[in-house]
Amino acid sequence: MIIDTNLENSLWFTGSTIAQTLSGSAGLLGAIMLFALQETSKSIARAAVQLAAHPHPTMNAAYMHHLLSRRGFHELAKLYGDSLKGVTEGGTSLDMLAHHATLAWELDHDAKIRASFWTALKASGVMIAFSITGTMGFSHGTIVSVRASSTATFATCCSGTSLP
Repeated sequence: MIIDTNLENSLWFTGSTIAQTLSGSAGLLGAIMLFALQETSKSIARAAVQLAAHPHPTMNAAYMHHLLSRRGFHELAKLYGDSLKGVTEGGTSLDMLAHHATLAWELDHDAKIRASFWTALKASGVMIAFSITGTMGFSHGTIVSVRASSTATFATCCSGTSLP
């Protein structure tokens, strides 16, 4: 199939532009996600400290301190969740219940942010690969550039710019 040279160049430049734009977007997304994950991490730590401030008779205070110091927030939420399930009559503090719900929500939110980041990163990678490989057939290894003097100059990836 014969395609006009101008169309080939347009398709090749479009594909490479898409790849470059998506690469830049992925970098920006990574920076934004790092900021979001840092803020989420701080929120999780605050919620865990607030939850651990409510002592429970069945939990060892030294173990709670150990979980907080090693950032075992999932285990802390599970322990408090298990203790809340076992309460049958009026023994639950509303503050403890609210802090547990906050910690559980923050942990779930963090997991969803991470999952959406990886999904977006994978999708960007696929689109970058597709935009490069889909247009590679239109690249002939050289680009003819017409200057004001109407002298053709060939530029290749291996040799740079050469004289005509």
